Amino acid sequence: MAEDDDYVYYNGRKLRKGFTTGTTATGATVAALQALLKQQEQVIVEVNAANGKRARFDVEECTFDHDHASVAIKKMVVMIKMPPMEC
Repeated sequence: MAEDDDYVYYNGRKLRKGFTTGTTATGATVAALQALLKQQEQVIVEVNAANGKRARFDVEECTFDHDHASVAIKKMVVMIKMPPMEC
């Protein structure tokens, strides 16, 4: 069971601390897109959380090639594949 330090009380409700799954997914998606578009390994990604604060995540795994990227951060893994582009 989690320690009481893992929670915060807001309007009388006991809430877990940390970032939402949505914020974490956004971070992983942004890191994967950056890896794909820049063709560079990503190590850290920052995104805006719903509460207006900046969320910073360490990228635990990052693989990519010319048309897909896969990024893992603590809560999840996101894989992106680019469709062929016409010029």
